[in-house]
Amino acid sequence: MTADQYRKSILSMCYQMGWTFFSDRYQKTCVDYIRLNKWMEQYSYLHKPLNDYKANEFPKLLKQFKALKEDIVSKIIKTIDT
Repeated sequence: MTADQYRKSILSMCYQMGWTFFSDRYQKTCVDYIRLNKWMEQYSYLHKPLNDYKANEFPKLLKQFKALKEDIVSKIIKTIDT
């Protein structure tokens, strides 16, 4: 995969986790890049913004982000079920 494809996968997971906001400017739901990059700089394994990652660095980041998404989505589901 290319770096752009990895980025798109992570952005897709942001939508699934609800890391979004409604943009009046674009009249659609967009990824909350402030929240994403704040998380990236604090918790991602290289502690840098998403767009600074190179293609060879993404596999480990993608694995880390998938684990985060699964945790958040499972919490959302538990909240809905109760």
